Amino acid sequence: MTTDTYHPMTQGKIERYHRSLKNQILLENYYLPDELQTRMAALIDYYNHERYHESPDNLTPADAYFGRGQTISTAGLGSSTAGSASGASPG
Repeated sequence: MTTDTYHPMTQGKIERYHRSLKNQILLENYYLPDELQTRMAALIDYYNHERYHESPDNLTPADAYFGRGQTISTAGLGSSTAGSASGASPG
């Protein structure tokens, strides 16, 4: 996650990210450092690439960061309009 200096909103985003990660980590016991590192890597990957977020148009952080939001929105819009157009014709 990239942040701007002296920008409170961005600081809140990174704090929310840390809280989400911490809450997931505290659900399980880890007996070896490697177990914790493996689980953290899996959680970070899930958070960034699979988990959809409500605020940025329901995109994953990776989609928003790499600018794939417009492509995803267009693809979703195309499939929904095609279905409604075929159902609207009186036939």
